[in-house]
Amino acid sequence: CIIDQQFTASPLNGRSFGRLPMHRVAIFVLVGLLAVAGCTGRASVTIRNGSGAQIQDVRVEGRCFTEKVGDLPPGAAESVRVKPCGESGISAKFTAAGITHAAPEVGYIEANSSYSVTLIIGPDFTVRESPR
Repeated sequence: CIIDQQFTASPLNGRSFGRLPMHRVAIFVLVGLLAVAGCTGRASVTIRNGSGAQIQDVRVEGRCFTEKVGDLPPGAAESVRVKPCGESGISAKFTAAGITHAAPEVGYIEANSSYSVTLIIGPDFTVRESPR
């Protein structure tokens, strides 16, 4: 009984995955991993005190994260890295002159290390997102 070597080799024949050559499969896998890695980084949030008053216990919050910024003297800014779960709104909480302020969602952020947002606390203690 003679067996053709073409049929005795592995189904992938060492070169292809189904109808795609192995190098193309490797490229698809690499591109997919890079896309996932780019979407799971820590985004940057900068919060600036434009109120003219000392701000205490500043925190930024969003979907799956709460990050403490700390205290901000008038005119100061501080940046933190956050890791939201995908797309997220962003809000801020802080205390000024003994009163706690909780800003509603004022910005948008994504889980991507190239994403950054700047929030500004105004003279009336409202928070807004700085235009890009």
